[in-house]
Amino acid sequence: MIFLDRFSNELQKLPGIEAHKKFYPLRFEHIEKPDEVKLSAVGVHLFKKETEIYFILIERSEYEGHHSKQIAFPGGKKELFDKDLEETARRESIEEINIAMNQARLIGQITPVYIPVSNFEVYPYLYWHEEVPKYDLSSREVNDIFIVNCSDLLNDDNLTEIDIEISKNSKLKNVPCFRLQDKIVWGATALILSEIRELLKRL
Repeated sequence: MIFLDRFSNELQKLPGIEAHKKFYPLRFEHIEKPDEVKLSAVGVHLFKKETEIYFILIERSEYEGHHSKQIAFPGGKKELFDKDLEETARRESIEEINIAMNQARLIGQITPVYIPVSNFEVYPYLYWHEEVPKYDLSSREVNDIFIVNCSDLLNDDNLTEIDIEISKNSKLKNVPCFRLQDKIVWGATALILSEIRELLKRL
């Protein structure tokens, strides 16, 4: 497939942190990462539906934590029984959206994202599904699943800035984000999407 071949080729020269900077919530020039971080991984699931390329996002359930109700990729922390982070991405994808990973082809990994508020370093793994994958909610951690057309990610009209309340007494001002499927996508997920967006713009 022409798209897959060209996209895979672009993964050899990642935009990296320069793409991330565009969506830093606090507009940091550089985020200091401590020596000890918690490791996690997410799965970016790409597939063709009719003539368009799509990917999957989830809305996390509401809970007492930093990432409650946020839009994300299926994923989570690396467990001791995971042989590596790619296995974490596969396992978490199955646990959260019940997607058939035996039909998923790993096409590459993009730049890790560090999340200061929870001290997680997130490793995104990209998978290609030859057919439109079946999926469903299979975790109490997930409130909703939706698919996004890559053309929406490339559309500048879907770029915006909003104020985000992170606690009763604290608000982040003018946070750069995506508006996709009427959902606000910011933080680590926006950083990952920003790099994917830059890769797609090269095609």
